[in-house]
Formats: sequence, structure tokens, C-alpha cells
Amino acid sequence: MVAGEEPLTEADKAALVRRFTGQVTKLVYSLESGLDIIVNVPLTPDIVDAVNSTARKQGLSGPAWIAMTIDNALQQQSAARAR
Repeated sequence: MVAGEEPLTEADKAALVRRFTGQVTKLVYSLESGLDIIVNVPLTPDIVDAVNSTARKQGLSGPAWIAMTIDNALQQQSAARAR
């Protein structure tokens, strides 16, 4: 995708790729196990802001808060089905 960006210089393209690889590397090494699956879900900026704000208040990262919230919702749903 970066290679096709005509207005960018080769140095700009290389910088974008390095930034992306840095982000991916950080994400991969932050996973707790090799069994984690990354789900990429687009969110609007206002939702991301709300997630990050709520997560910060609980001392969590945005992704950790999202994972915890989904896990809690699934547990509640499972408990409701068991009744």
C-alpha cells in the first residue's frame, strides 16, 4: 500500500513502513501467549476516546479494557443462558 503512494518520497515510504513494523512488533511482544488472536474492529474516534478515557480511569490500556468488557459480557450472557 505504501509503495503505491505517489506523492511520498522513498524516504517517507520507508519511514511509514518502519513505523508500522514498530507498532506490529510492540503488539506481538505484548501478547500474553502465542494463542492470542487479534481482532481488528474499526471504531469511530469518539468511541475510541471514550474507551481510552474509561480504561485510564480503571488503570487499564484501551485494548485491555475492551478485552475485559467483552469477556464480562460473554460471562453474563453465559450465566443468563444457564438460568
